[in-house]
Amino acid sequence: MNLDNLEVKRVTYHKIVSKSKENPVPFATECIDFCKLGDDGIATLSKRIANCIKKTSHFFELDIENTQRDSMFEIQKKFKNSNKEEFLKTSQEVADLAASCQTRTNIPDGLILIIEASFNSVYTIIVVKDEKSEAFSISGNDLQFIKDIFLSSDKTLYKIGIFAKADDKNVTPKAYKYFVFDDDFSPSKDDLALYFYKTFLGFTTEKNSKLLTNKMHNKLKRFIDDYVDFQDAYDVRRSVDRVFLNAEKKTLSANDFIDLFPSELKEHFNRDIFEELPNAFVKDLKILNKIDTQKIKINEDFLLTIGSKTEIIDIGDTDLDRDRLITTVDTNKKSQYIIFKSSK
Repeated sequence: MNLDNLEVKRVTYHKIVSKSKENPVPFATECIDFCKLGDDGIATLSKRIANCIKKTSHFFELDIENTQRDSMFEIQKKFKNSNKEEFLKTSQEVADLAASCQTRTNIPDGLILIIEASFNSVYTIIVVKDEKSEAFSISGNDLQFIKDIFLSSDKTLYKIGIFAKADDKNVTPKAYKYFVFDDDFSPSKDDLALYFYKTFLGFTTEKNSKLLTNKMHNKLKRFIDDYVDFQDAYDVRRSVDRVFLNAEKKTLSANDFIDLFPSELKEHFNRDIFEELPNAFVKDLKILNKIDTQKIKINEDFLLTIGSKTEIIDIGDTDLDRDRLITTVDTNKKSQYIIFKSSK
Protein backbone atom coordinates (compact mmCIF):
# COMPACT_ATOMS: atom_id res chain seq x y z
CA MET A 1 0.00 0.00 0.00
CA ASN A 2 1.29 3.47 -0.93
CA LEU A 3 1.44 5.70 2.17
CA ASP A 4 1.85 9.00 0.34
CA ASN A 5 -0.32 12.11 0.04
CA LEU A 6 -1.55 12.15 3.62
CA GLU A 7 -4.65 14.27 4.12
CA VAL A 8 -5.59 15.03 7.74
CA LYS A 9 -9.32 15.56 8.31
CA ARG A 10 -10.19 15.53 12.04
CA VAL A 11 -7.94 15.44 15.12
CA THR A 12 -8.59 14.94 18.83
CA TYR A 13 -6.19 14.56 21.74
CA HIS A 14 -6.14 13.18 25.28
CA LYS A 15 -3.58 13.12 28.04
CA ILE A 16 -2.72 9.63 29.31
CA VAL A 17 -1.82 9.51 33.00
CA SER A 18 0.12 6.33 33.69
CA LYS A 19 0.08 3.98 36.64
CA SER A 20 2.16 5.08 39.61
CA LYS A 21 2.21 4.89 43.41
CA GLU A 22 0.20 8.10 43.53
CA ASN A 23 -2.09 6.99 40.71
CA PRO A 24 -2.73 3.22 40.88
CA VAL A 25 -5.28 3.27 38.02
CA PRO A 26 -4.14 4.86 34.72
CA PHE A 27 -6.67 7.08 32.98
CA ALA A 28 -7.25 9.37 29.98
CA THR A 29 -8.50 12.95 30.14
CA GLU A 30 -11.60 14.01 28.24
CA CYS A 31 -11.58 15.77 24.87
CA ILE A 32 -14.52 18.12 24.24
CA ASP A 33 -13.69 19.43 20.78
CA PHE A 34 -11.60 18.86 17.66
CA CYS A 35 -8.07 20.28 17.58
CA LYS A 36 -8.04 23.40 15.41
CA LEU A 37 -4.42 23.29 14.28
CA GLY A 38 -4.78 25.52 11.23
CA ASP A 39 -3.16 24.93 7.86
CA ASP A 40 0.41 25.27 9.15
CA GLY A 41 -0.21 22.92 12.07
CA ILE A 42 -1.84 20.30 9.85
CA ALA A 43 1.02 20.55 7.36
CA THR A 44 3.61 20.10 10.10
CA LEU A 45 1.75 17.17 11.64
CA SER A 46 1.48 15.51 8.22
CA LYS A 47 5.20 16.03 7.68
CA ARG A 48 6.03 14.46 11.05
CA ILE A 49 3.98 11.36 10.22
CA ALA A 50 5.43 11.13 6.70
CA ASN A 51 8.98 11.29 8.11
CA CYS A 52 8.19 8.47 10.54
CA ILE A 53 6.90 6.26 7.72
CA LYS A 54 10.21 6.68 5.87
CA LYS A 55 12.24 5.27 8.78
CA THR A 56 12.21 1.64 7.69
CA SER A 57 14.07 0.41 10.78
CA HIS A 58 11.28 1.77 12.99
CA PHE A 59 8.20 1.40 10.75
CA PHE A 60 6.58 -1.99 10.20
CA GLU A 61 3.54 -3.51 8.54
CA LEU A 62 1.93 -5.95 10.97
CA ASP A 63 -1.08 -8.25 11.11
CA ILE A 64 -4.20 -7.95 13.23
CA GLU A 65 -4.63 -10.41 16.10
CA ASN A 66 -7.33 -9.02 18.38
CA THR A 67 -10.68 -8.36 16.73
CA GLN A 68 -12.86 -8.88 19.79
CA ARG A 69 -15.83 -6.64 20.47
CA ASP A 70 -13.90 -4.28 22.77
CA SER A 71 -10.73 -4.26 20.64
CA MET A 72 -9.17 -1.24 18.96
CA PHE A 73 -10.06 -2.81 15.62
CA GLU A 74 -13.78 -2.70 16.42
CA ILE A 75 -13.65 0.71 18.12
CA GLN A 76 -11.90 2.48 15.24
CA LYS A 77 -14.57 1.37 12.75
CA LYS A 78 -17.01 3.74 14.46
CA PHE A 79 -15.12 6.85 13.29
CA LYS A 80 -16.06 6.63 9.62
CA ASN A 81 -19.05 8.80 8.70
CA SER A 82 -19.57 9.76 12.36
CA ASN A 83 -20.84 13.19 13.43
CA LYS A 84 -18.94 15.34 15.92
CA GLU A 85 -20.59 13.90 19.02
CA GLU A 86 -20.04 10.33 17.85
CA PHE A 87 -16.44 11.02 16.90
CA LEU A 88 -15.61 12.54 20.31
CA LYS A 89 -17.27 9.64 22.10
CA THR A 90 -15.29 7.10 20.07
CA SER A 91 -12.12 9.11 20.62
CA GLN A 92 -12.66 8.75 24.37
CA GLU A 93 -13.08 4.98 23.94
CA VAL A 94 -9.71 4.83 22.18
CA ALA A 95 -8.02 6.96 24.85
CA ASP A 96 -9.52 4.91 27.68
CA LEU A 97 -8.34 1.70 26.01
CA ALA A 98 -4.84 3.17 25.60
CA ALA A 99 -4.75 4.15 29.28
CA SER A 100 -5.94 0.73 30.43
CA CYS A 101 -2.98 -0.87 28.63
CA GLN A 102 -0.42 1.12 30.60
CA THR A 103 -0.35 -1.34 33.49
CA ARG A 104 3.37 -0.99 34.30
CA THR A 105 4.78 1.94 36.24
CA ASN A 106 7.73 2.30 33.84
CA ILE A 107 5.44 3.33 30.95
CA PRO A 108 5.56 7.15 30.92
CA ASP A 109 2.70 9.63 30.84
CA GLY A 110 1.94 10.82 27.36
CA LEU A 111 -0.31 12.63 24.98
CA ILE A 112 -2.34 10.71 22.42
CA LEU A 113 -3.57 12.17 19.13
CA ILE A 114 -6.38 10.43 17.25
CA ILE A 115 -6.39 11.41 13.60
CA GLU A 116 -8.93 10.73 10.88
CA ALA A 117 -7.06 10.95 7.59
CA SER A 118 -6.46 9.35 4.22
CA PHE A 119 -3.48 8.15 2.18
CA ASN A 120 -4.18 8.57 -1.52
CA SER A 121 -7.91 8.58 -0.70
CA VAL A 122 -7.61 5.40 1.44
CA TYR A 123 -9.57 6.02 4.65
CA THR A 124 -7.25 5.81 7.66
CA ILE A 125 -7.29 6.15 11.42
CA ILE A 126 -3.95 7.12 12.94
CA VAL A 127 -3.11 7.04 16.64
CA VAL A 128 0.00 8.95 17.69
CA LYS A 129 1.35 8.61 21.22
CA ASP A 130 3.96 11.05 22.45
CA GLU A 131 5.98 9.81 25.40
CA LYS A 132 7.55 12.15 27.91
CA SER A 133 10.26 11.18 30.33
CA GLU A 134 8.78 13.42 33.00
CA ALA A 135 5.19 14.15 33.99
CA PHE A 136 3.59 17.22 32.45
CA SER A 137 0.31 19.05 32.80
CA ILE A 138 -2.09 20.67 30.37
CA SER A 139 -2.47 24.34 31.07
CA GLY A 140 -3.13 27.55 29.20
CA ASN A 141 -3.95 27.37 25.52
CA ASP A 142 -4.57 23.75 24.49
CA LEU A 143 -3.75 24.48 20.87
CA GLN A 144 -0.38 25.94 21.86
CA PHE A 145 0.26 22.94 24.07
CA ILE A 146 -0.33 20.57 21.16
CA LYS A 147 2.01 22.60 18.99
CA ASP A 148 4.69 22.67 21.70
CA ILE A 149 4.55 18.92 22.26
CA PHE A 150 3.99 17.52 18.77
CA LEU A 151 4.87 20.18 16.27
CA SER A 152 7.84 22.11 17.63
CA SER A 153 10.41 19.38 17.01
CA ASP A 154 10.79 16.06 15.22
CA LYS A 155 12.99 14.79 18.07
CA THR A 156 10.05 13.80 20.25
CA LEU A 157 9.66 10.06 20.87
CA TYR A 158 6.58 8.82 19.05
CA LYS A 159 4.65 5.62 18.74
CA ILE A 160 2.18 5.50 15.85
CA GLY A 161 -0.51 2.98 14.97
CA ILE A 162 -2.27 3.02 11.60
CA PHE A 163 -5.50 1.34 10.47
CA ALA A 164 -5.81 1.88 6.71
CA LYS A 165 -9.02 0.63 5.08
CA ALA A 166 -7.51 -0.59 1.83
CA ASP A 167 -10.70 -2.38 0.72
CA ASP A 168 -13.68 -0.05 0.98
CA LYS A 169 -16.21 -2.73 0.08
CA ASN A 170 -16.22 -4.58 3.42
CA VAL A 171 -15.20 -4.20 7.07
CA THR A 172 -13.53 -7.54 7.77
CA PRO A 173 -9.96 -7.57 9.16
CA LYS A 174 -8.65 -8.41 5.68
CA ALA A 175 -10.02 -5.10 4.39
CA TYR A 176 -7.38 -3.19 6.36
CA LYS A 177 -3.63 -2.69 6.37
CA TYR A 178 -1.94 -2.27 9.74
CA PHE A 179 1.24 -0.36 10.51
CA VAL A 180 3.27 0.62 13.57
CA PHE A 181 6.04 3.14 14.07
CA ASP A 182 8.09 2.77 17.27
CA ASP A 183 10.77 5.43 17.66
CA ASP A 184 12.18 3.65 20.71
CA PHE A 185 12.89 0.40 18.84
CA SER A 186 16.49 -0.59 18.07
CA PRO A 187 18.08 -3.72 16.58
CA SER A 188 19.27 -4.73 20.06
CA LYS A 189 15.62 -5.32 21.01
CA ASP A 190 13.69 -8.45 20.06
CA ASP A 191 10.36 -6.71 19.66
CA LEU A 192 8.43 -3.46 19.54
CA ALA A 193 6.74 -2.04 22.64
CA LEU A 194 4.33 -4.85 23.54
CA TYR A 195 1.86 -2.69 25.45
CA PHE A 196 1.38 -0.42 22.44
CA TYR A 197 1.23 -2.63 19.35
CA LYS A 198 -0.25 -5.77 20.93
CA THR A 199 -2.16 -4.90 24.10
CA PHE A 200 -3.53 -1.57 22.83
CA LEU A 201 -3.74 -1.88 19.04
CA GLY A 202 -4.26 -5.64 18.91
CA PHE A 203 -1.53 -6.25 16.31
CA THR A 204 0.95 -9.13 16.07
CA THR A 205 4.58 -9.18 14.88
CA GLU A 206 4.61 -12.92 14.22
CA LYS A 207 4.60 -12.50 10.44
CA ASN A 208 6.90 -9.50 10.02
CA SER A 209 10.08 -10.70 8.33
CA LYS A 210 12.28 -7.79 9.44
CA LEU A 211 11.43 -8.26 13.10
CA LEU A 212 11.63 -12.06 12.99
CA THR A 213 15.05 -11.98 11.30
CA ASN A 214 16.33 -9.51 13.87
CA LYS A 215 14.85 -11.52 16.75
CA MET A 216 16.46 -14.73 15.51
CA HIS A 217 19.85 -13.04 15.22
CA ASN A 218 19.59 -11.55 18.73
CA LYS A 219 18.58 -14.87 20.27
CA LEU A 220 21.44 -16.72 18.59
CA LYS A 221 23.95 -14.10 19.78
CA ARG A 222 22.70 -14.43 23.36
CA PHE A 223 22.72 -18.23 23.08
CA ILE A 224 26.38 -18.15 22.06
CA ASP A 225 27.24 -15.80 24.93
CA ASP A 226 25.45 -18.05 27.41
CA TYR A 227 26.58 -21.52 26.31
CA VAL A 228 29.59 -21.46 23.96
CA ASP A 229 33.14 -21.30 25.34
CA PHE A 230 34.91 -18.04 24.58
CA GLN A 231 37.64 -19.63 22.46
CA ASP A 232 34.95 -21.07 20.16
CA ALA A 233 32.39 -18.26 20.29
CA TYR A 234 33.82 -16.06 17.55
CA ASP A 235 33.97 -18.86 14.99
CA VAL A 236 30.41 -19.90 15.82
CA ARG A 237 29.23 -16.29 15.41
CA ARG A 238 30.82 -16.10 12.00
CA SER A 239 29.18 -19.37 10.99
CA VAL A 240 25.81 -18.05 12.14
CA ASP A 241 26.26 -14.82 10.21
CA ARG A 242 27.21 -16.69 7.05
CA VAL A 243 23.75 -18.26 7.11
CA PHE A 244 22.11 -14.84 7.44
CA LEU A 245 24.31 -13.31 4.73
CA ASN A 246 23.88 -16.16 2.23
CA ALA A 247 22.18 -14.39 -0.69
CA GLU A 248 20.77 -17.64 -2.04
CA LYS A 249 18.95 -18.37 1.19
CA LYS A 250 15.51 -16.72 1.17
CA THR A 251 14.07 -18.17 4.40
CA LEU A 252 15.34 -18.88 7.90
CA SER A 253 14.45 -21.43 10.56
CA ALA A 254 15.98 -22.79 13.75
CA ASN A 255 16.99 -25.92 11.80
CA ASP A 256 19.48 -23.80 9.83
CA PHE A 257 21.60 -23.28 12.94
CA ILE A 258 21.32 -26.29 15.25
CA ASP A 259 24.24 -28.15 13.64
CA LEU A 260 26.52 -25.17 14.30
CA PHE A 261 26.44 -25.96 18.02
CA PRO A 262 27.78 -28.94 20.00
CA SER A 263 25.28 -31.77 20.39
CA GLU A 264 25.27 -31.42 24.17
CA LEU A 265 23.58 -28.01 23.74
CA LYS A 266 20.62 -29.43 21.82
CA GLU A 267 18.26 -29.37 24.81
CA HIS A 268 19.11 -25.73 25.54
CA PHE A 269 18.80 -24.89 21.83
CA ASN A 270 15.33 -26.44 21.61
CA ARG A 271 14.17 -24.44 24.61
CA ASP A 272 15.78 -21.08 23.76
CA ILE A 273 15.53 -21.06 19.95
CA PHE A 274 13.09 -23.67 18.63
CA GLU A 275 10.33 -22.96 21.13
CA GLU A 276 10.63 -19.19 20.61
CA LEU A 277 10.80 -19.33 16.80
CA PRO A 278 9.27 -22.66 15.76
CA ASN A 279 8.35 -21.79 12.16
CA ALA A 280 10.34 -20.86 9.07
CA PHE A 281 10.00 -17.25 7.87
CA VAL A 282 11.14 -15.05 5.00
CA LYS A 283 14.57 -13.53 5.61
CA ASP A 284 14.80 -9.73 5.66
CA LEU A 285 18.10 -8.12 6.71
CA LYS A 286 16.99 -4.48 6.59
CA ILE A 287 17.41 -4.05 10.33
CA LEU A 288 20.67 -6.02 10.46
CA ASN A 289 22.64 -3.50 8.45
CA LYS A 290 25.76 -3.97 10.63
CA ILE A 291 25.77 -7.73 10.83
CA ASP A 292 29.44 -7.79 9.79
CA THR A 293 30.42 -6.04 13.05
CA GLN A 294 30.54 -8.30 16.07
CA LYS A 295 30.22 -7.49 19.76
CA ILE A 296 31.87 -10.17 21.85
CA LYS A 297 31.24 -10.51 25.57
CA ILE A 298 34.61 -10.98 27.27
CA ASN A 299 33.23 -10.82 30.79
CA GLU A 300 30.50 -8.99 32.69
CA ASP A 301 32.30 -5.65 32.34
CA PHE A 302 33.98 -5.87 28.94
CA LEU A 303 32.34 -5.97 25.50
CA LEU A 304 34.65 -6.14 22.48
CA THR A 305 33.55 -4.76 19.09
CA ILE A 306 35.39 -6.11 16.05
CA GLY A 307 34.96 -6.36 12.28
CA SER A 308 34.16 -9.53 10.40
CA LYS A 309 37.71 -9.93 9.07
CA THR A 310 39.33 -9.92 12.49
CA GLU A 311 40.77 -13.16 13.83
CA ILE A 312 40.97 -13.96 17.55
CA ILE A 313 43.74 -16.14 18.93
CA ASP A 314 44.05 -17.26 22.55
CA ILE A 315 47.81 -17.50 23.10
CA GLY A 316 47.42 -19.34 26.42
CA ASP A 317 50.76 -19.86 28.17
CA THR A 318 52.96 -19.62 25.08
CA ASP A 319 56.18 -17.63 24.97
CA LEU A 320 54.99 -14.94 22.49
CA ASP A 321 56.34 -11.45 23.11
CA ARG A 322 53.51 -9.99 25.24
CA ASP A 323 55.07 -6.49 25.40
CA ARG A 324 55.31 -6.30 21.61
CA LEU A 325 51.65 -7.33 21.26
CA ILE A 326 50.46 -4.71 23.75
CA THR A 327 52.50 -2.03 21.96
CA THR A 328 50.85 -2.94 18.68
CA VAL A 329 47.38 -2.50 20.19
CA ASP A 330 48.24 0.72 22.05
CA THR A 331 49.64 2.42 18.94
CA ASN A 332 46.54 1.53 16.89
CA LYS A 333 48.56 -0.27 14.24
CA LYS A 334 46.24 -2.12 11.91
CA SER A 335 46.35 -5.83 12.51
CA GLN A 336 44.42 -8.85 11.32
CA TYR A 337 44.44 -10.31 14.80
CA ILE A 338 43.39 -9.57 18.36
CA ILE A 339 45.42 -11.75 20.71
CA PHE A 340 44.51 -12.50 24.30
CA LYS A 341 46.65 -13.78 27.11
CA SER A 342 44.62 -16.50 28.79
CA SER A 343 43.91 -16.08 32.49
CA LYS A 344 43.52 -19.84 32.98
